Amino acid sequence: MRYGTYIFDFGQVIGEFEKYDIVGHFIPAGEDCELLKSVFFGRDHWDKLDRGAITDDEVKEMLKAKLPERLHAVSDALYDGWVAAPPVVDGMDSLIRDLKNAGAKLYLLSNFSVQFAEHYNDSPVFGELLNLFDGLVISGTIKMVKPDHAIFEYLFKKYDLTPGECLFIDDNKANIEAGNREGLNTYLFDGDAEKLRGYIFGE
Repeated sequence: MRYGTYIFDFGQVIGEFEKYDIVGHFIPAGEDCELLKSVFFGRDHWDKLDRGAITDDEVKEMLKAKLPERLHAVSDALYDGWVAAPPVVDGMDSLIRDLKNAGAKLYLLSNFSVQFAEHYNDSPVFGELLNLFDGLVISGTIKMVKPDHAIFEYLFKKYDLTPGECLFIDDNKANIEAGNREGLNTYLFDGDAEKLRGYIFGE
């Protein structure tokens, strides 16, 4: 095993959001589904949520203000329930379990909302996996985001980590570059868990 400590991003590293139709889980395909997708995935509110700068109730009202009344109920249901809907990126569940069984320390460093921090256990898959981790840093709860220096410093101090002893795994190039500046060993994840496994275990 190449390192003893692993720091994972969540979206598109552990949780699969691009290949899975989250909105389609709540409403049949069609024009209303496409409208709801365009509104729900708008970056204006997600960026604020990641920074902890807006509440869940405020976002729900923002979404409904952009939607016809017939979609208000499903919009609320989507917002309240989406966390439990997506699957794990192929192969990442077994890799995380194998790392844990090999004695590795596991940490999460993710730009995500307070809602995610409070409700990831609603997903049997994500709850089980993240409960294997030795520590979680979720941006919305501390009002810091990657790639800012402050969130890395917070992670290192909170869990007494030595950057040079850790591998940081993220799918965002800017975050990887920031990790390099912080002295972390880094891996730009491309969705291929088996390739990552080979890198870590030398297979």
